[in-house]
Amino acid sequence: MLLFHVELLRFLRHKTNLIILAFAFIIFSTSAIWSSLEANAYRMHADEKQVEWMQYPEDEKRFIQEEALEENEESPVAARRAFELGRTNTPPALKPALDGLALGIQQFTKLPSDVRVSILSRHIDGRKSDGDVINNPLLLGVGLPDFSVVLALLIPLCIIGLSYGLVQEAREQGIWRIICAQHSAPWKILAVALSVRFIAIVAVTGFAIILAYMIDSASSMTAYTLFFLAVFVYCFIWILIVGIMNLFRITSAASVLSLLSLWLFLTYIIPSSLFYSTQILEPSPSQIKAFIDLRNITIESEDETDTLIREWYAMNPNYIPKSFNPYGYRLETFYISFIPRYMKQDTMISTQMNAIDIIRAKREKVLESWAWTSPVLALVLTANKLSGGSATQHALYIHDVNDFEKEWKDFLIPKIMSVHGLHMEDINSLPVFEATVHKEFDSIIMLFVRQFVMIFILFIFFFKYKCMLARP
Repeated sequence: MLLFHVELLRFLRHKTNLIILAFAFIIFSTSAIWSSLEANAYRMHADEKQVEWMQYPEDEKRFIQEEALEENEESPVAARRAFELGRTNTPPALKPALDGLALGIQQFTKLPSDVRVSILSRHIDGRKSDGDVINNPLLLGVGLPDFSVVLALLIPLCIIGLSYGLVQEAREQGIWRIICAQHSAPWKILAVALSVRFIAIVAVTGFAIILAYMIDSASSMTAYTLFFLAVFVYCFIWILIVGIMNLFRITSAASVLSLLSLWLFLTYIIPSSLFYSTQILEPSPSQIKAFIDLRNITIESEDETDTLIREWYAMNPNYIPKSFNPYGYRLETFYISFIPRYMKQDTMISTQMNAIDIIRAKREKVLESWAWTSPVLALVLTANKLSGGSATQHALYIHDVNDFEKEWKDFLIPKIMSVHGLHMEDINSLPVFEATVHKEFDSIIMLFVRQFVMIFILFIFFFKYKCMLARP
């Protein structure tokens, strides 16, 4: 305990250590506040979308009351309103934001989080998603990264700045000879010094995590506790790495250069290599081929509009309008020509589009299995899963969207093609999107287990070569 007290005093009297901790405190806290406010803004915007959509059914009810439409009465105007409702005014299909949203808000919103379904084809008309806002591509990267990314990038640099060359500098100053002469186990002094620095960086990081937890309006103790444990393990791995580097008989300059090179290798080279490998193992469908197929399908379906309409009514004879010939549709019912055509386009293109999300989830599984080789990758993956923005969670969300879109089409298309439109009882039974909330606690636990493998390997290295400290 006396040794710990001495090392703590030595640590606090070193102004550089306090400056590093102060900068870490400011940056981590700022990132926590910004990410939490962004998460709150996203949730508030999502609630506003839900409230805004509730106005559309009310407008339809007023129209039905004003027109006094009977249950089986055909009305081209009512059918046209149903067409517009199904095309542009669908209920928002929002991706579930989990209670750790502030940990990875940028990754969560990077993939579509508000897919607008349609009775036409959402894959062809990009305006049906949350990508309908025109952005400057050069400005998309401006702003702070995710809170988890800030921690993942800067924690190792803080630990390196606080802990590099502890033994090397003592050797260069001639102090280590005295330590070896006075203490039978010099490695314990290094272990205590590293423990003081570990506690300091964990305390600063923990405060930022608590700050994010308090500001995030929908945060939960479970999500932030799991993330704190992930950060705790992350800090411990880097303390061990720095401790091992202190064992070698090199200069302090060589020590810091080696640690920075290792930081670059673990933070950028390994994740990039793993990502490139997943592209080889799970190649994505060709986007150029998808665009070519989409163009060909669009041209083909437009040429076959009349044929597709006849085929639809032949398969659904109960919905043939009685008031006019549907095969000779007039201007006020011209919209019925769009539906069979877009149904064919969506059937042929949706498989290719959905394959992208499935392949992205498969790639993430491969990355998880190799995350033990890169602590930064494991930490960021954990944050993404706790926020609800992982590739697996997004693939499940898209699956729910597809199911909802099918339900939406099955409900509205017959009412439009029969030129009946919506009546009062139909408004009260409009389909509503219900997403499956998927919390990947099992995957997070497996990421912890794989990180413990890394810790075990580092422990073996440290205790195998600790005897090197006994030589002045």
